[in-house]
Amino acid sequence: MVLNRTLADNPQVVYVIDRIKKHSRTAALDVVGAYNLLCDGMTLQTEEATRRIRRAYIMCKYMDPDAEDVISMLLLHEIALRRPSLRVLLQYVSEKRAEQYHKQMSEACKNAPEHPNWSAEECISYYVMMRVCDKMLNRLMRTMNRNRLSNTFVISDAYGMAKEAHMWRTRETGEPSLVHPLRVAEFLMQLGVESSVIAAALLHDTTENKDYPVDRISKVCGAKVAQYVGALASVQDAYIRCSVDEKVGKRFEKLLHTVIARRDMIFALYIKAADRIQELRAIESSEEAEIRGLVEETRRDYLPLFQVFKLNYFVREIENLVWRAADVDRCTKMEAAYEDMVSRNSAFLEEFKALLHDYIDLDVNHYALTPEAMDYDVDIHDRRLLPYEVYECLKRAGVEFGDPTKTVRKSVVPICDIDIVVDPLGEGATVDTFVSEFARMFNTRISVTGRTIMDFYVDAAGAFVFEVGDRYRNVFRCRIVKRSDYDVQKTGIFLKSIPEEMEEDSNGKTEKINVQLRNGKVITLPKGAIVIDVAFAIHEEVGYAVSSAIVNGHKASIYKTLSDGDRVIIETDTRRADGVTREFVPHARISWLNWVATKRAKKMIINFLSDRYEGDDPRYENEADTAMVLSSADKILSEWHPT
Repeated sequence: MVLNRTLADNPQVVYVIDRIKKHSRTAALDVVGAYNLLCDGMTLQTEEATRRIRRAYIMCKYMDPDAEDVISMLLLHEIALRRPSLRVLLQYVSEKRAEQYHKQMSEACKNAPEHPNWSAEECISYYVMMRVCDKMLNRLMRTMNRNRLSNTFVISDAYGMAKEAHMWRTRETGEPSLVHPLRVAEFLMQLGVESSVIAAALLHDTTENKDYPVDRISKVCGAKVAQYVGALASVQDAYIRCSVDEKVGKRFEKLLHTVIARRDMIFALYIKAADRIQELRAIESSEEAEIRGLVEETRRDYLPLFQVFKLNYFVREIENLVWRAADVDRCTKMEAAYEDMVSRNSAFLEEFKALLHDYIDLDVNHYALTPEAMDYDVDIHDRRLLPYEVYECLKRAGVEFGDPTKTVRKSVVPICDIDIVVDPLGEGATVDTFVSEFARMFNTRISVTGRTIMDFYVDAAGAFVFEVGDRYRNVFRCRIVKRSDYDVQKTGIFLKSIPEEMEEDSNGKTEKINVQLRNGKVITLPKGAIVIDVAFAIHEEVGYAVSSAIVNGHKASIYKTLSDGDRVIIETDTRRADGVTREFVPHARISWLNWVATKRAKKMIINFLSDRYEGDDPRYENEADTAMVLSSADKILSEWHPT
């Protein structure tokens, strides 16, 4: 189907069709038909037609609609005013879905709520956009369930409160205000933060409404969510209290002290950083003065704060967006030139990655059975460069900036970064020994394929970097980094990485033991702790997947009671999900609650099981409700003593 001639040159129309075409060519044809019906039904120069086209563009630019939503936005008024028959509709969209579209648009016109200050057209458009918001939440929840994130109940509660607080409010770009917190929550969910932080992200703007104070959030969504929202408000208040006349250093110092003062502030920074990224992504619709103000504020106050706390993923993204705001045309051209370079050389990248996988598994990654052997668990991830990083490469090389299609060359800009993430498993295994083994393997195995190590250095983040070139002048940066350091380098300092208190009573009288982990780190546990407690003290995913242990050089059960001074190596069930990436296989059991000694392990086991079995509602997170859940579990287990 051909797009109507009067619409063919409209960039917003082209954007919408291209956006839908990425998912389904058939759906894109339906969108073309909907635009043509709009064109045939009214004069396109009218304000109503222009507004309708822009709203369809806004949905595709800032939201996540499907073809049905876009068609509803374009045609629902035709249904309400002219009521074209299915026969007319079939002339423009596919027969398979014409009846479905007709029914959907009719229901939208019928069910849209009314607002005293809005026209019927505005109310119906808002209703369609809010329906897309509900779909965005459903997608978020499905992803969380696939990732086995516990306590999704609190997400639903937070969304309901946010939807109520943002009702009838829209942003300057034209989409409902609710879209922004949904975007922030989705961004954080992709980083794997806990449910309470995602819920707080959904509610991070609600405190601007006096009807939604922190104590009300606590009653609906739990104390932890309210704590994070309150922490974020404290960061913002600290910034507001800084007079614009103060020196930049003084303002930053106040912000820094505010974050250091409270342990939960680090997640408030995560939310603030994700919020700033979403603001910068939508900056193109703002006035020039607003753009300058947002960019200046970001550079002056928030980037230094995020850098201090090593929120590296956020910093990299924000630096790129700030640079893009300064010169969007050059950034767009440079991004296109880099992507073109990568696409033309993608076959060389895949071939090199395959060689790394094969030879690392063969020569370095032995998976020996004895704990004394030098073994490594290795994952390989490739990461494309952002436009700002491409710009930095050109600047370091002293290349004069001009036409990006000529300056972005593979002899100057790496094709990508290849992160080789190492987890040393044996007694003598370290990242240093892996680097030596990697260099030996490269010189004996990979160099004969025409690839050479051009440079070797340690970067600012402490990673060992091998710059590798091939016979076609492609350059790949191989960064070797320890897994624990990689998590920090990638996203920053998670609150999860800060050890929780293992104190089992408030008076501090519980006798303690110290055990040493494989990496030499010593952790303190209550007397009577078992191997499972150690696994959960390391990380919750390790706890869910713990299968056995090596205690003082001997194989041990996960139920073994530990003594002071024991050396413990945790073993887990894992699998290769795609033949390359290793992931944990969780298998926590309710019987574990009868053995573990730490409150942390008990809470995590209950959260894990609550998503799989009917039982206690884990939404309430204060101490009284946690004690109630633990008591319920103890009551169940009192009649069942596992052998």
